[in-house]
Amino acid sequence: MAVGSLDTYGACTGRSRSLWSMDYVLKLIELMLHVWVFVFMLPLYFETKIMF
Repeated sequence: MAVGSLDTYGACTGRSRSLWSMDYVLKLIELMLHVWVFVFMLPLYFETKIMF
């Protein structure tokens, strides 16, 4: 079912499935980077607020 929907999505947008999956992976990596930056910066932010 999921693979079929991916094929349909690729056909509707006129993009190949490999390109769609590549785009999906890049979006996922971008999301992961945002999450990691948020997770690492938040404690640092609070530490600096407590210190000063």
